[in-house]
Amino acid sequence: MDRNSNTYTFLYAAIMVIIVAAVLASVSMALKPAQKKNVEIEKNKISWHR
Repeated sequence: MDRNSNTYTFLYAAIMVIIVAAVLASVSMALKPAQKKNVEIEKNKISWHR
């Protein structure tokens, strides 16, 4: 495939968007338990200060 064609550029960009989206979704799912734990800690701090 000709690397200077518009089709190649569009296809490359589309594949990169899909890969980056998949990585971000995976990281988000992996960090979800830590996020929930931090929310609970923050709620306990707020209720403790009142």
